[in-house]
Amino acid sequence: MVRFACFGGSTVHDDIDNISHHSAESAPLQRGETKVMRRPHSLFSHKHRVLTRDAAKLQIKKFILNVKRDNVDRDRPINDDEFIILGKIYSEDASVDLSSIATNSATLSHLLPFMLNTLLYGYHDRTTGSGVGSSRSAKRSFHLKVARDAKDITLDATSHLVKAQCERRLETFLYDKAMHSVTFALECMWYLTGSLYLGPKETYHRTMTLLLGMESVVTNSTPPGDLFKKAEVTETTTQPSSSTAPPRTEEVQKAKTPFSKSSATHAVDLDITGSGENDHRMHFSALQLADQVKLKQWLDARHERSNLFHAQLDFVKCLTHISHRLFDVDRELRRDVLRRELEKLNDFIPTNVFIPTERRAHRVLRIVPEDAHVFNTKERTPFLLVVEVEDIVPPHQEKETAPDEHRGSSPLRRIGSLSSASAAKHASQMPEPFEPEVPRQNQPADKFEFSPDVTADARSLDTEFMKRESSFRVDTRFEDDTRPPDEELLKALGERWAVKSERLRKASPFGSNPNWRLVSCIVKARDQLRQEMFAQRLIQEFSRIFEKAHIPCWLRPYEIISTSSDSGLIETVTDAKSIDSIKHSANVVTLQDYFVGVFGGRGSHGYKRAVRNFVHSMAGYSVVQYLLNLKDRHNGNVMIDAEGHVVHIDFGFLLSNSPGGNMEFEKAPFKLTEEMVQVMGGTGSGAFKLYRKLCVQGYLEACRYANKILLMVDTMYPGNESMPCFLQGRDYVLATLRNRFGYDLSRREKAHHMSKLVDYARGNWTTRAYDHFQKVTNGISK
Repeated sequence: MVRFACFGGSTVHDDIDNISHHSAESAPLQRGETKVMRRPHSLFSHKHRVLTRDAAKLQIKKFILNVKRDNVDRDRPINDDEFIILGKIYSEDASVDLSSIATNSATLSHLLPFMLNTLLYGYHDRTTGSGVGSSRSAKRSFHLKVARDAKDITLDATSHLVKAQCERRLETFLYDKAMHSVTFALECMWYLTGSLYLGPKETYHRTMTLLLGMESVVTNSTPPGDLFKKAEVTETTTQPSSSTAPPRTEEVQKAKTPFSKSSATHAVDLDITGSGENDHRMHFSALQLADQVKLKQWLDARHERSNLFHAQLDFVKCLTHISHRLFDVDRELRRDVLRRELEKLNDFIPTNVFIPTERRAHRVLRIVPEDAHVFNTKERTPFLLVVEVEDIVPPHQEKETAPDEHRGSSPLRRIGSLSSASAAKHASQMPEPFEPEVPRQNQPADKFEFSPDVTADARSLDTEFMKRESSFRVDTRFEDDTRPPDEELLKALGERWAVKSERLRKASPFGSNPNWRLVSCIVKARDQLRQEMFAQRLIQEFSRIFEKAHIPCWLRPYEIISTSSDSGLIETVTDAKSIDSIKHSANVVTLQDYFVGVFGGRGSHGYKRAVRNFVHSMAGYSVVQYLLNLKDRHNGNVMIDAEGHVVHIDFGFLLSNSPGGNMEFEKAPFKLTEEMVQVMGGTGSGAFKLYRKLCVQGYLEACRYANKILLMVDTMYPGNESMPCFLQGRDYVLATLRNRFGYDLSRREKAHHMSKLVDYARGNWTTRAYDHFQKVTNGISK
């Protein structure tokens, strides 16, 4: 592996011609090389124009048939297993082997939104308003052209029957996974619930069919068959207020099944939006005896709601409902109303529920109301939720313990009557929720019956707030200063997560549990999180690309779960402060002041390690900002963590939209201010040269996966056309993204291009002007 000097310029070359791929297999480019470099094959371009979806499907199908994986050739695009699977699903290839990802929970979760989107809209016929697999028209006779040579397959040979087969195969696969994993079924449910209102109206019945089928397969432990396809859905009330979801009128709206309607014999009222009121009615046509049994089992389960699946749904709905209703409470009372409701909620938490943004297997023990915090904005009131959880140890790792005769007798935790000793006895009641080798059972739990009273009179609540002050002063000694970090500044910046965890463990009735852990997330309502979730999937993909190539471009993807069209949960980045909040600390004027105050003098080991982390993360996010066209990068959306890494948040503007009515004011390819360069030691320092080198290496490696990124974007586009990042249309999004990947450039030309982008971004006047605008209008430090 190539060794980099952090601050010495002798081993960090500024010669872009000598930049090599960061792996042992790649030979460095030779100076003066005149050979014309081979251009990678673009699946989404043809003679400088974007292909239609049908043409792109044909091109991907032909490409996959002839794919030759070559990870050594630096000019050949990378085609991994995920790309092959996603490409076959996208191109309606019935030969896709979904079993290869069935046991890989990480890969399956990563690809799930794209698979669901394809199932909803990829095989959908907009002209008939139905999915091909859910229509009787799929059973008609079609002339299927069979090619003698598999390489000669054309789009014309992919008939309606083949589409129906692909749809049924993907639907069956998802139902089978949901039958064995409650967590997987919940992820599907939350995505489909949002799609009810975010997707086109002609797919409403198809979405509802999948949504209720997913619920039925969990509660009945059997595929729903055609039960919900033989129904007519009637919407009888308006959708809950939302600033992003499409409005619906008071008039009765119907989503008709593609089946010819028989006399209705069953009518079922449903609460789909989670408002607490029955806002939908399903009319079922004449059912056979077997379907009537399935319907009764499903209705009984929906009424009893005494299983983990419904308990988790209701628990999350309760949290987002609190965020939604806090907006109507006076601003100065919101924090105390929130803490009061969370304290009451503790008495009703079902035993097996978990926090969806946490990927490690766990179960909720107790919410910590005193550490909850409301983020007040003009349009919404998200809040920070701090939760005590118990990590679940897989059965093969559990130690033998004496049987507990009281275990499982009461699935509700009443904290006031629970001692520390008895609290530790709740271990191992729920199987591992995220490990694929551990079977997931839909274990019974009491019905979740808590209803928050967020609008109750709160005038008697305490509204005193704690204030912090800092006496930190900037030290102006020389660069070889090795003084320790400033303790006063560290105190002013707030309590570290490890310290908070230890403090709460000592005070908790569950603190003696060896698997106790503190987690947190942000609960958000009145805001569409689908685009944020999509952006994080792309950032996660870039992180995996860098990690696989052993390139130290650091990224911090975090989980975002969109649970409906206007609510969801966001994983928190602990021990991180925005640059805006950092600069509001006393006597901290620049990032250089902050790094010296927190990590020690500029000659100390802590400072050098922090700057190295800063350089690695700056390179990673610079590449991602440029490729995804991330905008709105003011200092409130850029954070610094406890190790010196940069972390970007808030991805409301990417691909094709920008602040100010899409005026595209931020012309810089990424944010690189002079004070960021100052932290690295200036443009002549070894750290800045390392930053430039990593930007080039990260960009070159990302370009090898361009086809996969373009495929992910195009797969997500149908049904999500209303997302702001897609407002300028598919052709514009794909064409501009393709250009940023430099499809028409050789490897050396790409390296020079990225190096020039670093120079152009450094201290760009539009970046300074945008930070000044945010300072004047919103008070965000520049």
